[in-house]
Amino acid sequence: AGVLLMLAASYALLVTFSRGGYLAFGVAVTVVLLATLLKSRRRVQAGFVLAAFAGALLLLAMPVFKGQFVQARVATAGADLAFRQAHWADALAIRDPGWTTDLFGMGLGRFPETKYWRSTLHPKVGTYQLSSEAGNPYLRLDAGDPIGMDQIVAVKPGQPYRLKLDARASEPNATITVSICEKSLLTSANCVSPTFDIGNDSGAWRSLEAAVDTTALAARPWYSQRPIKLTLSYAVAQSTIDIDNVKLETTSGTNLLRNGDFAQGLDQWFFATTGTLHAHWRTHSLFYGVLFDQGWFGALALGALIVLAFVRGGKKVVQGNAMAGAALASLSGFLAAGLFDTQIDAPRFLTLLLLLVWASF
Repeated sequence: AGVLLMLAASYALLVTFSRGGYLAFGVAVTVVLLATLLKSRRRVQAGFVLAAFAGALLLLAMPVFKGQFVQARVATAGADLAFRQAHWADALAIRDPGWTTDLFGMGLGRFPETKYWRSTLHPKVGTYQLSSEAGNPYLRLDAGDPIGMDQIVAVKPGQPYRLKLDARASEPNATITVSICEKSLLTSANCVSPTFDIGNDSGAWRSLEAAVDTTALAARPWYSQRPIKLTLSYAVAQSTIDIDNVKLETTSGTNLLRNGDFAQGLDQWFFATTGTLHAHWRTHSLFYGVLFDQGWFGALALGALIVLAFVRGGKKVVQGNAMAGAALASLSGFLAAGLFDTQIDAPRFLTLLLLLVWASF
């Protein structure tokens, strides 16, 4: 049962298509194999079992890595690494000058604000806010690198729909893009994207509508269906866009959107961005993230804690402690993924890191 669960979990990780996840998984599995060999008294027999298990993992991985999407992800690895290297250099360059910053950093949570005001590497990211006019709430997307607002919709592929909304732009010739895509979190597929041109009449509300043909969305069995999301965004980064009374209606007039008038604030809506834009909020590196927030003092303190965990956990692994081996494997995978992602800017992952260090002791 444990082996089957491991294989199922491995497949689930493979189809996340996360290159950092692949690296972390490879490091963690390697540590597990080494720890198991050290623990086993029958190393030849254990070696055969582990070789068979590794072969099963390879069989799982082969069809995934033959897919076009994974190959495209791997092909862009060099460009993404160059993007991250420039981003890391920019993160250090936008800090306050002086030895106090070098030693103790800019402070927890200061990166997004500092990036917005000081960085020249990327255009300023757009923002969003809820505004009100004569008691009527509406959504405002401010100028900048385009962002969007998502909502999951119960759209059936191949069915016709009618999209309606009220919009107002601060500049002429602004456009609004409403995308309906298969989308889990960041990556979209099979999109239907009607675009609304507000025209030259800036500063005034306009009622807009368009027919939506969903034949591009893939019809899938219930067990492999992807979430379908409607995303509000804008195509002209210099204009502020106000949006209200958004509806996605079936042929019978049923509205599939909830809280399209924003009377309940942003309930049912989720702020969304693309795969590269979230660099505005994070350093894309555990090391550079700690160095920015807490300086060399924080980086060395965290490094000392991790080294101590590996030293003490390694001694237990040599003595045959399987729990320490599992903890070190997990910690190794976490740190491998941290080479290219901040991670501990999310409280649950910071808690996970501290728990793995504690378990290694």
